[in-house]
Amino acid sequence: MSSRATATGQEQGQGRRLALPISTGESLGELAREVRESVGRRAYDLFEARGREHGQDLADWFRAETELIPLQEQVSESKGEVKIEASLGRLADTDLHVGVDVGHVIVTASRKSDQTVPTIVSANVISLPAEVDPSRAVATSDGHTLRIDLPKQSESRGGATDS
Repeated sequence: MSSRATATGQEQGQGRRLALPISTGESLGELAREVRESVGRRAYDLFEARGREHGQDLADWFRAETELIPLQEQVSESKGEVKIEASLGRLADTDLHVGVDVGHVIVTASRKSDQTVPTIVSANVISLPAEVDPSRAVATSDGHTLRIDLPKQSESRGGATDS
């Protein structure tokens, strides 16, 4: 199933945390496409800055990728879930987007710019130590810390079986 939730404020614990949209299914592919397009736009800017000299397209692409701000995350695993926490640091004033599939999390951060399309300033793919249930994932931020709670997939699916 594909979903892209809307962000809503909610109270959790001592501080106010904002629930973040989570992309799954087809919208996860859309998130990955947005990252590729953003890197491509930056690579083209680098090409133009070099006077449109051809033959350096891969160097421009790799440089555009390295300009993305890395997320310093900590991944922990318990019996029933995987948790990710990350300090936002320079990403505190960005729009965060989280994508989840059974084995990976994609976190992007974008800023509004003069262009009509927001500029992605961070893109991170996190491999998970266990398979999770994307439909039950919850991502929140208090503006300083990103937290993603990922319940593990059930051992037994509980569905009917044919005899």
